[in-house]
Amino acid sequence: MNLNSITSMGFPKLLDRILLISIVSFLMLLLWCVYKVWATPVPGAILPAESAMTPLVVEDRVSLLDVNIINERPLFWRGRRPTVIEAAPEEEPVDSGSGDLSRVRVLGVYASGAMISGVKGKGRVKLGEEIFGWKLQKLSGNQLRFAKNGRYEYLRLEEPVDKAESENGSKKRRKR
Repeated sequence: MNLNSITSMGFPKLLDRILLISIVSFLMLLLWCVYKVWATPVPGAILPAESAMTPLVVEDRVSLLDVNIINERPLFWRGRRPTVIEAAPEEEPVDSGSGDLSRVRVLGVYASGAMISGVKGKGRVKLGEEIFGWKLQKLSGNQLRFAKNGRYEYLRLEEPVDKAESENGSKKRRKR
C-alpha cells in the first residue's frame, strides 16, 4: 500500500481499518497478559516456625502482700506516698579460706560466668576461676559445676521466694 492508495480509499474506510488494527492489537495484548498470568508459577506459602506458634506462658508471681499494698494505696490517690520497705539484713560473707561452697548462693547465670553472694569481696565468678579451691568448670542453664581434686559440686540458681509465702510459712489463699 502506498500513500496514494490510502488517500484514495476515503476517510471512513481509513478509520475502519485503523479501528480494526487497534482492536486486533488490543486482543493480542490481552491474550498475552492472560497467558503470562496463568503460566507464571505461584510460590508456595511460607509457614511460620513452630516456635512462633506456641503461646508464651507467664506464671502469676504476684504475692498477696503486693496485692494488699496495691489495694490499700491506689495509683491515683491524692495522698499517695512511696512505701518505705525495710531492707532485709544481708548474710555475712564467708571468709575465702573456708573451702566450703554450702554458703555460696547463685543469684544469676550469664554466658561466661555467674553472679554469686556469700564470698567476701567477690560478686561474680567466671569460667575457670576458683572459689575456696573449687574451680568453676561448667555452666548449664541454671546450674554451675565446680571441680576440686576429681570431685564435683553442683550449685543451682536460687528461685525467687514469694514474700507472702516466706512470712506465713505456706501459701494461704485469702478468703472473701
